[in-house]
Amino acid sequence: MPSTLFWYVAGEYYLGTLVIRHELNGDLADEEGGHIGYHVVAPWRRQGHATRMLSAGLDRCRTLGLQRVLLCCDPDNEASRRVILRNGGEPDAPRHGEDRFWIDLVRQV
Repeated sequence: MPSTLFWYVAGEYYLGTLVIRHELNGDLADEEGGHIGYHVVAPWRRQGHATRMLSAGLDRCRTLGLQRVLLCCDPDNEASRRVILRNGGEPDAPRHGEDRFWIDLVRQV
């Protein structure tokens, strides 16, 4: 699966990681996963880093020619849900224990 991995750092500090999957295979599209995954290291959470990371990731998805991206999170991960919604996520039906969101990259430009 072609993908790009970004490490986010501030000076000597590792803040987190964002991965962009350039396409989705059957499992990522139908069961769990999605185009983008991210995490922020505990000391750096609740400071807006995930929102900025996802925004930059969406810009990168546009340069890859993606028009719509899927993001998933655990139903009890309210922080991730807020990050996705702030970046234009539209809820889809939950599947296999994950909440799913689509972001239309064409409409956001």
